Amino acid sequence: MLKEELDLVEARRKIVDFIKREVTESRTDGVVLGLSGGIDSSVTAYLAVEALSARRVMGLIMPTSV
Repeated sequence: MLKEELDLVEARRKIVDFIKREVTESRTDGVVLGLSGGIDSSVTAYLAVEALSARRVMGLIMPTSV
C-alpha cells in the first residue's frame, strides 16, 4: 500500500482560494455559517475569515432542544 502525505499548506491555500472565488463569483458580500461547536464548523469558520476577513463572515449558533 502506498501512503501519500497530505500537504497541509497547499490544502489550506486551495480551500482559501476556493472560498474567495466562490464568494466573488456569487457576487455576495460574505457568508453565513452555522456553527455547531465541533472541529469541522470551527475550521470552516477560521478558513472563511482568512479568505474573506471577519467582517464578511457571520457565524450562527442555533439553539437546540434536549
